[in-house]
Amino acid sequence: MSMAQYCIIGTDEKIGMPAALARYFDALRADIDALEQSANWNEKAYLEKAESDKKTETTGIYNEAVADMGTTKTVCIRDVVGSELCISSSSGQRVFNSLLSAVSQGYNVCISFENIKSLSPTFLDSAIGRLYSDRNHEYIDKKLSFVNISPGRKLIVERAIREAKEYYGDPEGYRARVNEIFADDRCD
Repeated sequence: MSMAQYCIIGTDEKIGMPAALARYFDALRADIDALEQSANWNEKAYLEKAESDKKTETTGIYNEAVADMGTTKTVCIRDVVGSELCISSSSGQRVFNSLLSAVSQGYNVCISFENIKSLSPTFLDSAIGRLYSDRNHEYIDKKLSFVNISPGRKLIVERAIREAKEYYGDPEGYRARVNEIFADDRCD
């Protein structure tokens, strides 16, 4: 039986660990065994390295566990922006930072548009569109949901997401299509 299959939590009963924690302990045990058997084993160096890696490993385990639980975090745009007017890219950047933090921690994110009076495409590109820049589009789609949004505004949000996916999926092709559209509109 591997070390990661069971742990004792304040009782004599064996309780199964989350998969992320099990993988961590299995990998850790293999690393320790390999190091202890090597000619370069240095207990002090190992302990220093283990301490420096602790925060990264713990964060990774926590993020995977949160993702496994399907925990949802609500981000109220008005609270983040501090206004009912969501127009500028700088306001969108603040929302993006909040969303990115929650998604990076493994949360499902419910974006609330409660008490928003004005919503621009520029804001949406900065706030939501950028989430698709270097991430799996399907993963982001699964992580985001929207509440307190009118059907008309939801269409605007969906369009911003669709355009972000097109752009980040093939930036050069997207620019070429846009240039082609504008070239057709020029007066000669």
